[in-house]
Amino acid sequence: AARRYLWAYAAMPHGSENAKNLRLALQRACAASNDCADGRRGDAARHQRNATFCVEPPGLTPGRASIVTALLAGCIPVLFAPEQDRLWPLHWGGWR
Repeated sequence: AARRYLWAYAAMPHGSENAKNLRLALQRACAASNDCADGRRGDAARHQRNATFCVEPPGLTPGRASIVTALLAGCIPVLFAPEQDRLWPLHWGGWR
């Protein structure tokens, strides 16, 4: 089935200064885009099911439950930190 949105964002600004800045930039970009499902305003998993890509910025730690939720929803997680890539190597397989 076709996905309604190109990407989804569901995170609030917190974490290191770099993480906050990244999250704020993604928040602004999502708000300005017709192709972004803003999961901050409701059921994040529903928004992930309706998007092709799910941006997964790190926060206080690199790991986010949202990464696994994105995979389960069939949404391709977009990672921003090398530490995130190393969290679940079996999930990525040979396609990363």
